[in-house]
Amino acid sequence: MGVTLVTNSNIESLLKKYDSVRECSSCSHGFMVPSQTVYKKAYGNVTLEIEGVPIFQCLDCKEITYATGSLVKAIKEAKLNYDTLGEVVYKYE
Repeated sequence: MGVTLVTNSNIESLLKKYDSVRECSSCSHGFMVPSQTVYKKAYGNVTLEIEGVPIFQCLDCKEITYATGSLVKAIKEAKLNYDTLGEVVYKYE
C-alpha cells in the first residue's frame, strides 16, 4: 500500500482514464475510482445476484464504497425482476 501524492496532474490523468474521481475517506490520501461488481442480496428463499453494481475503489488502500443511490435502485429492480420473471441473476445498467 503506497501513498499517492495529490497533485493536479494526478487528478487530471485519473479523470481522463475514469471519468470521475473521489478522495478516499478511509485512508484520506488515496483516490477512489469507479468500477463495477456483483452484489449478492438475500431475498426470501433465494440469493439475488446483481451484476454491474457501481462502486468506487481506492487505488491505495483498496477500500470499496458503494454508490448508495445506484445500489438501492439496483436492488429494487432485481427484486421486481425476480418477482416478475423468477430470475435470480439481474444485470444492472
